[in-house]
Amino acid sequence: MRRHARALLPVTVSAAMAYAECARVLLRLDTYPHAFRPDWFEYHYNPQGATATQRACDDWKTRIERQAEKERKEQSAGKGSGYLCFPDTVDPRGPKGK
Repeated sequence: MRRHARALLPVTVSAAMAYAECARVLLRLDTYPHAFRPDWFEYHYNPQGATATQRACDDWKTRIERQAEKERKEQSAGKGSGYLCFPDTVDPRGPKGK
């Protein structure tokens, strides 16, 4: 019995590592002032693309943010944007109703 448990240990560990390293989606988060309530903001998530790993997504996010800083000369008041990496299984907008 102990031999079988030892034999399955590497398979279990590699399966857990494969599960933890799933594809990532880079999303641009844009914020806008609410049309009727100036103290509220609207959030819009816009997918930019997907990568195979978290590290690749973080690298891509860093490159895009550096480029955006160079190009950000004029920006409309109240509007902002940022980039986020999420697992491809997560929808940041929340669960969908039926």
